Amino acid sequence: MKITAPPEPEFSRLLAADPTSAKIISEQLNASSSECAALAKRFGVEAIQDLRADCRLSGFATGNRMRLEVTFSAEVRQLCVITLEPVDTSINAKFAREYTPPAFTEDTQEIVIDPDADDPPEAIPEGGIDAGEAVAEQLGLEIDPFPRAPGAEFEEITENEQADHPFAQLKNLKIDGD
Repeated sequence: MKITAPPEPEFSRLLAADPTSAKIISEQLNASSSECAALAKRFGVEAIQDLRADCRLSGFATGNRMRLEVTFSAEVRQLCVITLEPVDTSINAKFAREYTPPAFTEDTQEIVIDPDADDPPEAIPEGGIDAGEAVAEQLGLEIDPFPRAPGAEFEEITENEQADHPFAQLKNLKIDGD
């Protein structure tokens, strides 16, 4: 099996990361129509019509961590899992991530997952922190995996409908000795 490089992010916005700086970086991100189309393909939705984010990157007083705080909104069009009608959803969310220089990251062989604990800080990659990709990843988590159109409900199967299937008569067959 050949290992390949990860694909280029569809919505990449690098922010210069200097944990020793007290300067706060504030950026507004707006995805272009081609970036929205690429993200829609990535997440398997009909369309992402709008994606906007307000980002704030700040350093800690200790000089060894940075915090990215993001508020974002998106307009997503998906197909209803029942009727296949288009369903438009507005997503508004906030999240925060912490980053640290690679020298401060924990490199352990054992991975312990505690759902109640805060996420450990990520290593600051060369070139800066990709706020756009962070927004895209969080958007993927916010998209409803089973969207439903208003009023769409599954029909309940009644006993009569079950009896109409091709194998319904098998229940009447009995094996000798039972």
